[in-house]
Amino acid sequence: RLRCYGNLPKRNKMAQENDGDYNKSNIVIVGAGLSGLALAIGIGRLGRYNIHVVEKRKTFTAQGAAFGLARNGALALEEMCPGIAEELEGKGIRVENGPPGTLLLPWWNLRDVLLRRARECDDVSIHVGLELESIEDDPLVSRATVRFKDDPMELEGEIVVGADGVNSVVRSILGHKPAIRTDALACRGHFDASKESSKLQFLLERGPVPLQVVDAGDTNFMCFNFNPKSPRIIWCLNSNKREAQHMVNPLDLFQFLEGKVDVETWSILENIRDETDLEHAMITNVKVQDMSQDTLNSMVKGWGGKGRITLIGDAAHAMRPMAGQGGNTAFEDCVVLYRILSEDHTAQSLKDSEFCDKQVVTRFEQSRLERVRKIHDDQRISAEKLYRKEKIEPWTPEFAKWVYSGV
Repeated sequence: RLRCYGNLPKRNKMAQENDGDYNKSNIVIVGAGLSGLALAIGIGRLGRYNIHVVEKRKTFTAQGAAFGLARNGALALEEMCPGIAEELEGKGIRVENGPPGTLLLPWWNLRDVLLRRARECDDVSIHVGLELESIEDDPLVSRATVRFKDDPMELEGEIVVGADGVNSVVRSILGHKPAIRTDALACRGHFDASKESSKLQFLLERGPVPLQVVDAGDTNFMCFNFNPKSPRIIWCLNSNKREAQHMVNPLDLFQFLEGKVDVETWSILENIRDETDLEHAMITNVKVQDMSQDTLNSMVKGWGGKGRITLIGDAAHAMRPMAGQGGNTAFEDCVVLYRILSEDHTAQSLKDSEFCDKQVVTRFEQSRLERVRKIHDDQRISAEKLYRKEKIEPWTPEFAKWVYSGV
């Protein structure tokens, strides 16, 4: 619910206790994923804001896939979090045939580095186990109020950022359509190949991509080896088979590769399936946000933010995972918003709702829209060609330079 009232409830005691320095403006970030944490670190370094990061989950687990940190994403991260590039280098690998300059690392390793840095920042508070219920944004009041299901805590912020992913609740509260479900199902998992009982220790000696299956019809598979930096091998299995659409166990999708590969490869795939603990595997429907001109026109300005509320990353522009730009453009969102909030007059003017709407939310989203749409369209076209089994042309040097140069 997004409710705009002339008279809001008085600030409760718990909200006051979580405000930190009340002389500073409050920024509420919904979602403690990669982009939410990165933005919190950047803004937290400014010393001008109290930052509250809200996460629905109660714990931070080692789930997810390999994350390809491209140059444009790395440049954005380094600007907000100086020194992080060197730290991450020690946790990732460079893939010779991958995008130039891209660092591949386990998603949760990147998350844990960001989480640690956010927790080290005096001006950042991380609240877990809170499920967003409503945001009340009254232009006559100096802060929006954020409330949660089954919890009395309230948070107030001059700016509220929806960094809550492709199934964004903030996006729903703003009144926008949910992300579009595609025909693709993505499964991710990992296992420890260094265990004495493992039948897959030999994969640790096979280089960064020890196994890849790309010609098995509607299903493909790839795994990544981070040895010697980590003994865990991460695998990705994608399928757009109709029978897969209602599956809930990610390990069940391996069956679609049986009979599509040779006996030796199937034996390896069976062992990967058997050595992956279900708690280290996940299954998701690939969803994308509609970035068509008609949809954007209906939002009037930007990609859907208004008043004191804006969206970043997948909540704003979830795209097909073809060149790994979803997460990297999310980091670009963060650094552009960080720059706006770092300006002296911004911090001094956030009590004014009109200023927040025009000079922060609209300015931020409109400055990002054209670039994001071009990358979003490129990923969509490549995915459509892949499913039609058509040749996907590599990026031109000019387009690659434009993307990787960042913002």
